[in-house]
Amino acid sequence: MNGWFQYPKLPKSVQNINIAADISNPGKTLDATVVDVSKFAFTLGGNPFSAQMRVAYPMSDPELTMKAVGKLDLGNIKEIYPLEAETQLNGVLDMNLDLGGRMSYYDNNQYDKFKFAGKLNITNMLVKMKASPQDISITKANMVFNNRYADLSTLQMKLGRNDLTMSGKVENFVAYALHDKTLVGSLNMQSNYFNVSDFMTADTKSTKADTAKMSLIQIPKNINFTMKADFKKLVYSKMDFSNAKGTLLVANGDMKIQNMGLQAFGGNMTMNGLYSTADVKKPYVNFDVNLSDVTFTEIFKQVETLQKFAPVFEKATGKFSSKLSINSLLQNDMMPNLASLIGNGSFSTKSIGLSNVEVINALASKLNKSGLSSSTIKDVALSFDIKDGKVNTKPFDVTLGNIKMKLGGSTGLDKSIAYTGTVQMPDQFNMGKLSNLNLKIGGTFSKPKVQLDVMSMLNNVISDTKAKAVSAVNKQIDAVKPNALKAAQEQADQIRAEAKRIGDQLISEAKNQGDQLVAKTSNPITKAIAQRAAKKLVEEAQKKSDDLNTKADAKAKDLIEKASGNAKL
Repeated sequence: MNGWFQYPKLPKSVQNINIAADISNPGKTLDATVVDVSKFAFTLGGNPFSAQMRVAYPMSDPELTMKAVGKLDLGNIKEIYPLEAETQLNGVLDMNLDLGGRMSYYDNNQYDKFKFAGKLNITNMLVKMKASPQDISITKANMVFNNRYADLSTLQMKLGRNDLTMSGKVENFVAYALHDKTLVGSLNMQSNYFNVSDFMTADTKSTKADTAKMSLIQIPKNINFTMKADFKKLVYSKMDFSNAKGTLLVANGDMKIQNMGLQAFGGNMTMNGLYSTADVKKPYVNFDVNLSDVTFTEIFKQVETLQKFAPVFEKATGKFSSKLSINSLLQNDMMPNLASLIGNGSFSTKSIGLSNVEVINALASKLNKSGLSSSTIKDVALSFDIKDGKVNTKPFDVTLGNIKMKLGGSTGLDKSIAYTGTVQMPDQFNMGKLSNLNLKIGGTFSKPKVQLDVMSMLNNVISDTKAKAVSAVNKQIDAVKPNALKAAQEQADQIRAEAKRIGDQLISEAKNQGDQLVAKTSNPITKAIAQRAAKKLVEEAQKKSDDLNTKADAKAKDLIEKASGNAKL
């Protein structure tokens, strides 16, 4: 027969419908039933389509054979069948399918016995439905397949605003489809724009689109793929990458990234690492990242982790380079679990511009140097490690304006800071040994606490003065030794006089040194330090003079007594 049908309100009909079907059973058992559709054909929009299907042994070991040949123009469907208002279908499917097999092949993993062969070509396909969040557009797809592999020579498609071009070969897909076995393949992928976040499920509990959290992307354990990627524009969360090229190895729930090079944060980045969902309850990443000449402001805007660990980047201008190795568990929104983050690396920059940074403002206030508030720092190089929610920085040298510092310490997740080091005052202050001050920085980035430890420096100066005074006294005492009774009294007088002279000289020199320290300083902070040091020097000199006179008097008495004793003998 040549049947047809048409919806009354639609312009086109399905023509040349021919169906030949036979259901037979000799009457012994239901298992002897055979369903044979020897012909199923129609013409849709001038394109013929035909198919055949046979089902046998339905009870004991179902056997299915099917063939389908023809073209389907999806654009004609809306003219013969009423679609929902928001549904749109276009494109041509050209297929030739030939398959057959029994259920026992599936049960016994005998996939090589399945017959699965044919081709599928798609051109200018568009699928747009209310239930689908993104439109699917396939410009071109050509695939041939058999029961061993599917060879994809070309696939050009778009998913929403994301475009993807692929070619490659997939093996073992029959076993994968029927019995969840491992799908093996190799693919080449190119894209002009690809946003990973578009393929992550949003948390529907969120009421605002821009705050919706994404759910974890789980890597299937039964996929073993090698993929070479070349993405002109790659977007993930707030991060924008360009010219991303590398190799992805997918196997056993893991995705390894090999030699991925890309442009990022105003500079360049290379990356090797692992994204693992093998244990879906403990997903993690393990990456080695090399950043070259990236911009402070760009990386701060795009990387949320830096906003917690290095808030100073927000107020920094310039570029830096860094090597970083990190290992972290992931949260369900694919963001790092910062408490579990461990890593190490290095950081270097030729120049950083800093303006209105609270820590520097506090330091400038302590040193009474307001010009430090907006500074450029040159040639910084440091190494660090990340552990227990802190970035620990090893001691490094840095020059802020004309102030030299050596600093080391840690930054916490709560934006707390704990740094210690030394500050070297400029040479023009003529502070001598008082030029080096101990420094402590605590509190938080928004409310820092800066302390200069002056007393430890004063103690060092005083200790040095004490040592010199003791040495001078001992030399004078040792130099004056009596030889005979007749000179004992004269020598005793000389010791007392010399001790008084040295003591007076020591006090005078201490006053002199103190006056010079005070006179050479103009900065209010350093002048106050110098005055305290001068007072301490005089006090110590007076003590040493008194001690010197006491010792000289005792020595004089001892000489006279010994001389007297010898004389009596």
